[in-house]
Amino acid sequence: MGCPVIMVEESPCGRPVLEDGKCIFHSNSRKDSKEFEKAFLKLLSEKNRDSEAVINCQGFVFPDFAPEGRWHVAKFINFDGATFSGYFKPNLQTTKGASFDRTRFEGDADFTNCELFGEIYFTGAIFEGDAVFDGLGVKKDGIDFSEAVFKKKASFTNVVFEGIPLFLDVVFNGKAWFSQSRFLDEAWFSGSTFTGNADFLSASFSHETSFKNTIFKEVCDFMYVKFGSQTSFEKAQFLRKANFSESRFLGEVNFEKSIFNGKCLFKNAEFEGRADFSETRFQEYSTFDRSVFRNQALFIYAHFTEHAHFYGCTFNQEAVFYDMRFDGGALFWHSRFDGEATFTECSFSGRVSFDHCRFKSLAEFDYTELLGETGFEDVTFSGVASFRSNRIGSHLSFEGSEFSEEGFFSDFDFIESDKLTDRSDSRVVLMRKVDSSEFSEKDPYSDFEFIESGERTDRLDFRGVLIRKVDSVRFEGRGERPFDLANAGLAFTDVSMMRFLNVSFSNKERVGDLRFRDRLLLWLINRTPNEIATVYDERLLHNENASKKGKSGISIQLCAKRWEHVGAIYKGLRESYERALNYDEAGQFHVREMEARRFANGQKSRSKIGGWCRRNLSLLSVYKWLSVYGESYRLAAIWIAVAVFLFAILRWLQSASLDSDIAGILSDLASSLGENLSTSLLAFLQLKSESTIDLVERITGAILVVLFGMALHRNFKR
Repeated sequence: MGCPVIMVEESPCGRPVLEDGKCIFHSNSRKDSKEFEKAFLKLLSEKNRDSEAVINCQGFVFPDFAPEGRWHVAKFINFDGATFSGYFKPNLQTTKGASFDRTRFEGDADFTNCELFGEIYFTGAIFEGDAVFDGLGVKKDGIDFSEAVFKKKASFTNVVFEGIPLFLDVVFNGKAWFSQSRFLDEAWFSGSTFTGNADFLSASFSHETSFKNTIFKEVCDFMYVKFGSQTSFEKAQFLRKANFSESRFLGEVNFEKSIFNGKCLFKNAEFEGRADFSETRFQEYSTFDRSVFRNQALFIYAHFTEHAHFYGCTFNQEAVFYDMRFDGGALFWHSRFDGEATFTECSFSGRVSFDHCRFKSLAEFDYTELLGETGFEDVTFSGVASFRSNRIGSHLSFEGSEFSEEGFFSDFDFIESDKLTDRSDSRVVLMRKVDSSEFSEKDPYSDFEFIESGERTDRLDFRGVLIRKVDSVRFEGRGERPFDLANAGLAFTDVSMMRFLNVSFSNKERVGDLRFRDRLLLWLINRTPNEIATVYDERLLHNENASKKGKSGISIQLCAKRWEHVGAIYKGLRESYERALNYDEAGQFHVREMEARRFANGQKSRSKIGGWCRRNLSLLSVYKWLSVYGESYRLAAIWIAVAVFLFAILRWLQSASLDSDIAGILSDLASSLGENLSTSLLAFLQLKSESTIDLVERITGAILVVLFGMALHRNFKR
């Protein structure tokens, strides 16, 4: 009776049986390895010469099997359902293909340097020991490991896959090596699970590659990998560190809806085709430092939970960060955006920096939340820059930036600190870069030296900004709520180049909270008593002078020493408002400009007394007290009346006798007052010139009439 094992052609094996009732090839009993090897190679030699197209080794049970030299198979060989119970090193070369479907490798399997021509199948195979395929040559039709299970190490180092390798739904329980392997055709790893480390260091993919729905439970290394025409990591899960640094994507790459639970590294990566990270979640520190995106970069609905770094990145085409969330800090230092950059409806909860970036096209930050300290310092906006309906939670700085085209700023909502939620840091930290070394993964801000900290009072820093076109940068409030520039620094910026529509510079509420002197000043210059226009830089200097301390940054310290910069701000505001035919506010800015010049004169003296005299006893001070710098016809009219009356009293004093009692003096004053007032009025109107008093009054009258006429002319003009 022969071996009863049913073969693929549904007929029994029929070979002579051993003690357990099966042949030497199907027996599960202990077998001599040398005897088995001899019998198997003899069978192989016979089958290579017969007329059958397939060498059937289905269900064979192999003991340790490592024949010396390479053994060649000229036909398709079938090992389906076979069991390799010991060490297996075939040193195999196939011509027509081989099948290891549902085979079980109970010991180590070493396919090092095997050459597999034709279709090769390991579908559903189970590798209980180490599986080594280093240097494997896969020709023509590819190799299929779908649903295979590697319980220990799986090594495919330096393998050349000429056909299509299929690793669909494969489970790698141990470490998997694919380093330096070359995939010359498509490669599919969809649905696989890497329980151990996955090493693809310096691998090369020439065509379409898919890791869709793949799970990497440990560290995965794709460093120095070259990806081909199309690559997909859609819905992939990276539970630990994922390293794609120095990798190169020659075609489109899709990370849509992927999850990075560990650190995510894309340092110096190159994306030749479209890079899609839409709806991707980054749970830990992530970096794209110095990466190059030569096509579209899509980060739509992506979510960064920890620090995100895009230091020195280059975006050659459109960069879309629409509706993203940055819960930690975000760093875009020295990045370049050649195409449109869209950050609409993004949310930045922590510190964010776009310092030294270059936007060559549209830069859109509409409806964006900037809840932490935000920097756009030394940024070049070559195209349109749009900041509409933003929510600002801390300090927003554009210091030293340049606007070559239009810049829109409207509907800012400056959130009070006690109303903020999900804020990582409400305090400002002034810092500078120590060197140009790489940022630390553990502490992304370790390369900075902290030079000052404290609560900021300015919410918007627009100091030192360069504007190329008149009225190209606009601040505009919408509806009943004006744009709040009460805490905006404007020093060293030519604000005359800017346009202001429905803007408030007051840090006070409406008229009920204004001081009496502020309301009196507004009445004197015939302005609506709703708010007093005072820029932040002036209030800051007043506060610093009062406290005798300088607690702000370097640019503010310079401004504190030179009040003329504050005057330059008001001059620019006056010119801008006059150009917009908004003369009411322009008049207030003219007053503030003159006041700044008066304080600047006081700064030129080293002594307190000298400074007081320069501020209050100069011609500029006289100009202020007579007509509020030519703005108040009311004050000039009051002085005209006062001057006529005082000169009338002076004339009476010349002829009055003060020896009488009080009643007599008052009676004499009353009887002669009408005549003296008439004489004084004639002299004031340049119609009488008989005495020295007349000459002095004529000079005084000429000055006051000129000031009155100037103020009246400005009032009617405005």
